[in-house]
Amino acid sequence: MTREKWVMTHQPTATLVREPRDTRLPGINLCWLPLALVASAALATSAKSGVEIRADSIADLPKCATRCLKQLAPEFPCLAQDPTCICSNANLTSVFENCIMGHCTIKESLTAKRISEKSCGHPERDRTSLILISGVVGFAVSFTAFLLRMISKLPYFGGQFHSDDWAISVSMVFGIPLGILAVTLANAGLGKDIWNVPFDDITYILKIYYVQEVMYFATINITKVSILFFYLRIFPYQNFRIASWIAMGITIAYCLALILAALFQCTPVDMAWKNWDGEHQSARCSNINLISWISAAVNIVLDVVIIAMPAWELFGLSLSMKKKLQILLMFGVGFFVTIVSTIRLQALLQFGNSRNITWDHVPAGYWSTIEGHASILCACMPAIRALLRKIFPSLFGDRTGASSNGTRGARNNGGNYIVNNGGGRVFSSNAAGPQSPCSPDVRSSLGKDGQVFSESDIFPLVERGDLGPELGFGSYTVIRSDNNR
Repeated sequence: MTREKWVMTHQPTATLVREPRDTRLPGINLCWLPLALVASAALATSAKSGVEIRADSIADLPKCATRCLKQLAPEFPCLAQDPTCICSNANLTSVFENCIMGHCTIKESLTAKRISEKSCGHPERDRTSLILISGVVGFAVSFTAFLLRMISKLPYFGGQFHSDDWAISVSMVFGIPLGILAVTLANAGLGKDIWNVPFDDITYILKIYYVQEVMYFATINITKVSILFFYLRIFPYQNFRIASWIAMGITIAYCLALILAALFQCTPVDMAWKNWDGEHQSARCSNINLISWISAAVNIVLDVVIIAMPAWELFGLSLSMKKKLQILLMFGVGFFVTIVSTIRLQALLQFGNSRNITWDHVPAGYWSTIEGHASILCACMPAIRALLRKIFPSLFGDRTGASSNGTRGARNNGGNYIVNNGGGRVFSSNAAGPQSPCSPDVRSSLGKDGQVFSESDIFPLVERGDLGPELGFGSYTVIRSDNNR
């Protein structure tokens, strides 16, 4: 979940206000104090409505607000006739808001807003549950997927640990706080109007935002690196491998740039969560909104590229409809992540320069959380498929499950294959005799450059981490036979 800090803009005050002071008020269209407050705090008249007047609210009203009420009384006679007109008169509300912005500090403005909302009988809005649910459910799904992936790497299931597994493990380390801190943020007040959140909690929420920016950027980009390492074990084609390395380099550079921009967005650093109150004149902060928009757009482009890279290679094979549907399912999760990224970008654009950050940031917040956890799920799906194929082979059309002794190969009709992308021969072995050139009874799909894939397993056991070097620009993959071990 990233933090997009709002930019306070100066708005002109009413003509009756002199020498306004530029204070950046984080509030939206305000419905300010009823005549009960006007009468008690400013005009000393009696309330004539059914709105309950609270003495403690009057006492807590900032002095700057009472001065504004006194200035407005002569211009708006309704204050003496109808105590509730300040709650329903849009023109009066606007003029009073401008006066508050010119004469009150941010904290005083929030205090006045909180009192006015309560005095006008407006209910407190609360959608903290959205933050809580997205964090808890997202964490549960991604961690379960990660755990199943790690189980598939156990020797019993013939798995091995490779670079993509190490990468997704690091991504999970950064992804865990996305879920855990969602509970903390909800309890602190994310999902409520900022004027209903204690000042210390606003600072605390922004501090958590600061941490989660780094967690979010690291999670989504290290997951991309894991997927690219996975590609390097699937496809032996030299051009594809070079493209994968280039995409990985761009992703790593992009990730480092975003993390550095998030860490040093303000000078001093702690102003990233303390500068909201406008009381730190020496603070210097970059336009984090612009950075967030650019990063979201680049992230969408990288998602599309990484998802599209293997599509041509995979769908160019002669596969059964069942295999194609299985591949579409895994790609569908990847496209879902891209869709979430797009929705998140739209939420960031709508969030813009909001001054009610604890309320308006909620959509961008939970979409960021969902995106991070969904990306981990996407990266783990091939390994989960391999595990399910071992446990429930009949679901995947296999007569027997994958070998549990670390067999390197794709079994089809009792045969394993030796695959060489350099134009070499393709062999199969079975119980009938020694290795021989692939015979007509072996159902396989011929890919580009002579590459052969088993129809019974479109990823020939690579989802278990058993194929080919992921490092270097090599263009070969060897699959050994059980009979030769």
